[in-house]
Amino acid sequence: MLSASRIVFLVATLLAAGTSFAEEPFSFATTPGKLPKTVVPEDYQVHVVPDLKAFTFRGSETIRIKVLQPTAKIVLNALEIEVDSAELGGEGAVAQKLSPQLDKEQQTLEFSLNAPLPAGSYSLRIDYRGVINSQPQGLFYNKYVT
Repeated sequence: MLSASRIVFLVATLLAAGTSFAEEPFSFATTPGKLPKTVVPEDYQVHVVPDLKAFTFRGSETIRIKVLQPTAKIVLNALEIEVDSAELGGEGAVAQKLSPQLDKEQQTLEFSLNAPLPAGSYSLRIDYRGVINSQPQGLFYNKYVT
């Protein structure tokens, strides 16, 4: 068993050697994930209308995004939805209709843009529909006895 004086000596030695016990500060750039780091969501406004008889839903979402670096695409996570319409606007830009490209394997939704989008703030509106799942993913239900 280590004595208190030995523990103090070990801690002092580690501190003198420059050993850090704290975590590194958060870095968005090094955070793992499959989405590009060029576009960051800042705020979500979500409206979902479930149909509990058919186990389906429809919804709309407006995402305020910040483009950190010019980009020709916006990529989001998406699972088991169908996009009915999407539109991008903001910062004096003319609103443009977007065509969705769903990748079911990667569980992503991509919008390719006509021209690179300059850095700045924008608004992305998406209307969609989907299935209410019995598995805990996306919008799901859980049966239980009350």
